[in-house]
Amino acid sequence: MRFTRLHSHPYEITSRKRAGVELSQRRKREKLPLLAEIIRQQQPDVDAVLDERAEKWIKNNQESRDSRAASWRKARQKIENYDPQTRAAVLNFWNNHRWFPGDPVQLLCILHMLETGRFVVKADTLEDPQPVFFRRDLPQEQQQEDPQQLLPFTGKGEQ
Repeated sequence: MRFTRLHSHPYEITSRKRAGVELSQRRKREKLPLLAEIIRQQQPDVDAVLDERAEKWIKNNQESRDSRAASWRKARQKIENYDPQTRAAVLNFWNNHRWFPGDPVQLLCILHMLETGRFVVKADTLEDPQPVFFRRDLPQEQQQEDPQQLLPFTGKGEQ
């Protein structure tokens, strides 16, 4: 099954991040000049702030990876519950449409569309049951079956 691997990188403490923390703390002190000394005493050290951010970075990355893995497991479980023909059609559709991101949320969206009738199994793939030339702005009796016979779009459903 096609997927896009997540690229992760470590949190790096740079001079710009350090300057950003210092600027933020200075602005908080300057906002209330009469309490500046009290605020300075309550503010954590710049290194402590950056270390806390690095810990949060690691924690958030792991939570994101765990969530993504859970979504992949959910999608694979849904696919396994389909009959063999539907399973083959879903996998064929997913693996052969390279413009879809290899993301579990996109795959779950496709499975939801299949379950709600937005996609149907035809031959060995999924298709949209509504033809491309279906016009929602026209009443049903004015719908054209032939895409060559389409009326120009005016936005009001008129000819």
